[in-house]
Amino acid sequence: MIHKAFQVTNDPLKLSQLSIDELHNQTKEAVARERDALVKVLHHLREVERRKLFSIYKRQSLFDYCVSELGYSEGAASRRIQAMRFIHEIPEVEEKVASGKLSLTNIAQAQSFFREVKKQKTQATLTSQQIETIDKLKVLKCLESKSSRQGQQYLCTLDRSAAKIKESTREVAPDLTQVTFNMDAELKNLLQNVRTLLGPKAARAN
Repeated sequence: MIHKAFQVTNDPLKLSQLSIDELHNQTKEAVARERDALVKVLHHLREVERRKLFSIYKRQSLFDYCVSELGYSEGAASRRIQAMRFIHEIPEVEEKVASGKLSLTNIAQAQSFFREVKKQKTQATLTSQQIETIDKLKVLKCLESKSSRQGQQYLCTLDRSAAKIKESTREVAPDLTQVTFNMDAELKNLLQNVRTLLGPKAARAN
């Protein structure tokens, strides 16, 4: 990726003295460097996996290594590993990541989608025409510059069952658990009715 380089300062005092154009250009340069660094990390992770370096550090998997040794959250580790493997499978993805056209979240969603499509293909639940139309490069092209929600909505238009994301839970406090799952319109309306029955406070809850 080629871009015009600007000298970037990290000094808060100097940042406050930048003109609007200078601040804009330096911010764009910092983002470009961040993306370049991300691609380098993905290449390093590929080599770590190839050498099974994680086992030397007594980690059971690359995921465990990323969380325990590199300090990534579980979600961040998973997204980077999936992107790394996608780049290995489809080299064209690297430029999309470096340019910011494809986010790690949408790559992860696409990977989950393709795995489900493959599973359905094995189980013969997809027709040959459906399988043919689900071309990875075409799907990735359509995911470019989309938010994670827009990406998920697009995948649902291809195949609702394949795009369905399993329920996930995360303990955010000893007495508090976050649950994430997809719901159809019928379930959404049902939950809204329950909130209404529970009172105004519950109805306003997110």
